[in-house]
Amino acid sequence: MNIDDDIWPNVEANPWKYRTGRVGIRGIIWHATRSGQAQFSPETEYGATLNWFKSPNNRIEHPQGAYSGMSNYVIGGGRICQAVPDDLVPAFSAGVHDYHALSVEMAQPLSDIPYDPRDIALARQFAQEKSTEYGFSLGRLTYVDGLNSQWPGEVGHEDTKQGRRSGKSDPGQLFWGAYLSGGDDMSAEGEKEIIRILNGIWNVQAGDVDPNTPDWENAFEQRRALLAKLEVVINRLETIEAKLHAHSH
Repeated sequence: MNIDDDIWPNVEANPWKYRTGRVGIRGIIWHATRSGQAQFSPETEYGATLNWFKSPNNRIEHPQGAYSGMSNYVIGGGRICQAVPDDLVPAFSAGVHDYHALSVEMAQPLSDIPYDPRDIALARQFAQEKSTEYGFSLGRLTYVDGLNSQWPGEVGHEDTKQGRRSGKSDPGQLFWGAYLSGGDDMSAEGEKEIIRILNGIWNVQAGDVDPNTPDWENAFEQRRALLAKLEVVINRLETIEAKLHAHSH
C-alpha cells in the first residue's frame, strides 16, 4: 500500500521518541488517538496527531516519569502515515509489547465517535499486507501478557498488560465492531437505537394511566410496539456479535 505521509525525518531528530532492540514483528497493536476535540473531523484528528508526533515539545515531564505518545503508523481521514520505521520501537506507546508488534494509531477524537469507514478499510489492508510481509497470522487476541506469550495476532491497547495497568480503553468496541464485521457497524448506531427505544418505553408507562380510559390502551400499544422494535435490534446485534466471536477464534 502507498504511504501518504512520512514524518520519520522529523521524529528521528528527537531520539527519545524511539528505541532500538526490536525482538520481532508478530502482530499489530491497535490504538486510538483521542485528542478530546469532539469537533475534529478524521482529517483534522490525523493532522493534529502528526503535528504532535513531529513536535520537539511532545514530551511531558511528570514526577512519576515523562510521558508522551508515538506509534509506528497513524491512520486517519483516508490516509496513512509512517512515524517510526518497522525495525524500530516507538517510545511511549505500549511498553514491552511494542518490541514484538507494530503499533498503529487510528484517528478517533472521542471514544464514542465512530471511526471513518475509509480508515477501517485502510486498517484491514494494512493488516493483510503486514501479515504477509512478516508471516504472522491475523485475528483478535483478548489479552497479551507481560511476557508477550500470546502472539501472533492483533490486540487492542486496552487488552495488553501495559494498557490495562494504565487504564487504557482504546481502540474500543467501535473499532472492533467495524473492523471485524466486514462493514457491519455494530454499533454505535445499534446501541443508540436501544437507548432510544428504552427511553421511549420508560416515557410510556401504562401503569401510570387509568386502565379504564383509552389512554391506557394507547400506552399499552405504544409499549408493545417499542418492545417489538427492541427485539429486532437486539437480534441484529446478537448476529453481529456471533460473527465477531467467530472472527476472533
